[in-house]
Amino acid sequence: MNSSSRSTAELNSQQKDAIGFALKLFKQLERSVDDKDADRCLTSYRLLHESMERMGGIDRNQIEVILSKARELIEPVLMQKIEFLLEKAMEASRLGDATACKIFSKLVKEWNDRCKFIIIKDEFWDAVFKQLEIISETSPRGTSELARKNALELAQGMGGAGVLQHPQRRYLRYGAPAGLLVRFMPQPELFELRDISMEGIQTIGHPPSLNIGKKIQIEMIFDPSLTPNSSGTASHNGEKITHRSMAQVMQETESGYGLFFEQLKGPILFLIKERYIDLNRLEQAK
Repeated sequence: MNSSSRSTAELNSQQKDAIGFALKLFKQLERSVDDKDADRCLTSYRLLHESMERMGGIDRNQIEVILSKARELIEPVLMQKIEFLLEKAMEASRLGDATACKIFSKLVKEWNDRCKFIIIKDEFWDAVFKQLEIISETSPRGTSELARKNALELAQGMGGAGVLQHPQRRYLRYGAPAGLLVRFMPQPELFELRDISMEGIQTIGHPPSLNIGKKIQIEMIFDPSLTPNSSGTASHNGEKITHRSMAQVMQETESGYGLFFEQLKGPILFLIKERYIDLNRLEQAK
């Protein structure tokens, strides 16, 4: 065997070994996905990527097809990990645990850096950054000077007619976009909203049988057919969106009722995450 044929045989042998190793890593990656283990998914992908990069004599397009399939496999697991950490940060913020909030927010950012070249969905990252912004602007219930100032101004502007029954607001309030309605189950009537925040809404009108402190089930409805493009909504495909949640009646005003969402994942946060509402295009409520 001449030197040329010997080199070709050695190369083919190295390629076979590399491909065999890559297949083992791919199987390992699949097991990590089945176990929903985000850390192992990242480790397996890194090893697979390094292994494929070392392969010689293989078409680069074939390598990218394999790596693209690997990214597609682990993407949902990584997204779930980031969303879990975001929820923990939001929960800590809601409870006023600044230390835990800081830790989980830092973990979110670290996982963002680790996953930004794997998760390529722009809408996902938009939602992540928006939630981090919300968390950073959040203070424990009853400690937001700006929120209390807004509530006081509202009370004075309406003659102080009971509007300040719930002064311990934490989130900024925004004027509700057109097309956003609420139904108080099991009643069929739909009510428009005066304003919204991450954890509550204020109705226009007084639905019957609502008493202060009462917990009820509501259904938020976003109807794009009622929404002009400039109303503070993001892009959508025209579908009507519904989201059910438990809420507690917190106050009664001249314009309607103020309600607080009992669940951490309230309908407003859901609509923002799904990009049906864009807070950047809404005006702060006065």
